[in-house]
Amino acid sequence: MTTDAPVELWFHEHLHDLFEERDHDWFVGVDDMLESWASAWDEMARQHQPTPTSVIERLNDREYRIRIEVPGYDRDDLAVSLVGDDGILVTGARKSRQDRQGRPMPPASFERRYLLARGGCLESAHYSYGTLTIDVSFPAPVASTTVEVPIA
Repeated sequence: MTTDAPVELWFHEHLHDLFEERDHDWFVGVDDMLESWASAWDEMARQHQPTPTSVIERLNDREYRIRIEVPGYDRDDLAVSLVGDDGILVTGARKSRQDRQGRPMPPASFERRYLLARGGCLESAHYSYGTLTIDVSFPAPVASTTVEVPIA
């Protein structure tokens, strides 16, 4: 491109020429491009594995409850474990199967981590109708004591 005009002006003039030429097939390939974008979008949507929604509620000063919505998963598809002394790992993996209406359900999996404050204890996990409930407790705080040490 050899021109003394700024690039933006050159581009604008040539773009204008494309629209003015009615016999010019400037749209060649755009349909194919849009079709490939649509198929890529469909494939991405098919492979998308959403992370389950969760709510953490405070029951009292020492107890918390984590509720995780896991529709489409059975109790046997889920696992809850304590990782180290400061984390809860929730995983789910289901194989391809049919739902209650006989429609195919693709395989799916997820992994969700929750960080516990020091001293947190995983008390229990319960599954009911597509909701996983995890109870966590914390020990009562130890009263601080002051001990005077004599200086010799």
